[in-house]
Amino acid sequence: MARGLFLSLAGLEVIRFRASRALIGEERALLGLSERLARRPGYVGLYLRAATYRLVLEDSASDVHIGFGTVFSKRAATLGDHVYIGRYCSIGWVQLERDVMLADLVTIPSGADTHVVDATTRTAPRHRENQFRPVRVGEGTWVGSQAVLLASVGQFCVIGAGAVVTESIPDYSIAVGVPARIVGSTLAPK
Repeated sequence: MARGLFLSLAGLEVIRFRASRALIGEERALLGLSERLARRPGYVGLYLRAATYRLVLEDSASDVHIGFGTVFSKRAATLGDHVYIGRYCSIGWVQLERDVMLADLVTIPSGADTHVVDATTRTAPRHRENQFRPVRVGEGTWVGSQAVLLASVGQFCVIGAGAVVTESIPDYSIAVGVPARIVGSTLAPK
C-alpha cells in the first residue's frame, strides 16, 4: 500500500523533472532531482526515492533501498530486485544486478575514462568530451564502505572497504586494496 501511495507522489517529482529537463537538459535536471530526493530523511525518503527512480531510471525494481544522501548522475542506471544502496553513495551509469549490496559512501562513476587527462594535447578534463561506459556489478555482490568501482565486478563477489577497482573482477572473488587485487574466493572449499 505504501509503495502505491509513494508511486503517485513520485509522479509529481517526475513531472517536475520533465519540466526541468526541457529547460536545462537531462543531465542537470537529473542531478537536481537526485539531490532533492537524497535529502528526504527516514522511510518517507526511502519510499519516495525507490518510487521516483523506478519511473526515471532506465530500469529499477520496486523493492530497492536507496539510502539518504545517495545521488545518481545517469538515467541509464539499472537496479535489480532487492538492491541495497547505502547512504551517501554517488552512482553513475551502473547495472546493479539482483541482491547487490553497496555499503555507505560507495562511488561508481560511469567507467574509468569519465574524466581523462590528455597530456599530448594538454587539454584539461573539463574541456574534453567525457567517455561514459556502464559498470556492471553482478548478482549477490557486496561492496564495502568507501569503495570506488571504475570497472565491472562479477557475481557473488566481496569488495573490501576502501578498495579501488580499476580492472574487472571475476565471479566469486574477494578483492581488497588500492588498486584492488584478488585475495580469495567466496566459493566454499570442497
